[in-house]
Amino acid sequence: MCYKTNDKKIKLNKSYTLHKKEDVIYLSFNKLDNYNWINNSFSTRFGGKSSGCFYSMNLSNLRDETKEKVDINRKIYANAINAEYNKMVYALQRHTTNILTIDKNNINNNIYNNDFDLDFIDGFITNEKDIVLCTKHADCTPIYLVDTNKKVIALLHSGWMGTLNNISKNAINIFKEKYNSNPKNIISIIGPSICASCFEIKDDVEQLFLKKDKNYKSNIIKKDNKTYMNLWEINKRNLINEGLDEENIDIVNLCTKCNPEIFFSHRYHGKDRGGMIATLSII
Repeated sequence: MCYKTNDKKIKLNKSYTLHKKEDVIYLSFNKLDNYNWINNSFSTRFGGKSSGCFYSMNLSNLRDETKEKVDINRKIYANAINAEYNKMVYALQRHTTNILTIDKNNINNNIYNNDFDLDFIDGFITNEKDIVLCTKHADCTPIYLVDTNKKVIALLHSGWMGTLNNISKNAINIFKEKYNSNPKNIISIIGPSICASCFEIKDDVEQLFLKKDKNYKSNIIKKDNKTYMNLWEINKRNLINEGLDEENIDIVNLCTKCNPEIFFSHRYHGKDRGGMIATLSII
């Protein structure tokens, strides 16, 4: 189903700030905005050049829209968030736990805006300046991670499979092993994504999670003969288990499926839709 957005206000809370530059509307997260060396954002559907079910800021080139149109949108969006288009890094996400470390050994022109050459990657980590980490979303959870002491950042795409297989654990291990990070110094944002009231699951998915950790049962909701799961709280639990302080984790509490006028949502729009991006960089 194609769905064209109408103007609608995003309900503001203490977790995020809404920005508008020309026609582009995006979010940044207050816990990250407190650090002047970080640039962070999450896009909305507003401000691009796409039409129909991609209206209007489609930033995903995995849909049936031309690469040229997506590139135009990406350039518009980069300008809006004060980022350099030629320094944006995307991957061909496959719901894995694979995380690419970006450092002086692999920084080159082939890594930028080249989604299809970075296959089976669902997260990035770096301590390099001016590298704009980008992950693509349309219900799956963006997880922002920042070591405020070592000045290391990571950005993760965590759908239910990434959450089940704990991509966050993989990221925190890289923080510790490569950058000598203390998890107590890491802050995290669990960004806009599908909420517990909307994420209906079948018995097979429920059993996979319970087999992994019986404590996940508290994040599974039974209602009207249906089963739902709170991926936000499971991701938070995973981060706490890796040593992050609970007060350093902020759940934005903004559902993509509940707000289809503002965000693209796979569960709401189906396959005929665009996608948003999360971005994180050191400036």
